[in-house]
Amino acid sequence: MVFLLRMIARGLSGLLVLNLFCRLIREPFLPWFHDWMLTCPNSAARCHLLWQRWPFVERVIWKILDYIEIHHYA
Repeated sequence: MVFLLRMIARGLSGLLVLNLFCRLIREPFLPWFHDWMLTCPNSAARCHLLWQRWPFVERVIWKILDYIEIHHYA
């Protein structure tokens, strides 16, 4: 029983640290991530981003970018 309570306490403390870390870096990180994902390569004649090659990844990245635009640039 004590072992189970220790494991639960460790899990919750890890979740707390992760939550605090995400809240601290979210403000500067998400706008930087948005700009980085939409930056074209310098040597490219046309802009085809690396993550646009796979349809599933492209869909997920566009949803993340839409979230950033709605919550941080609005």
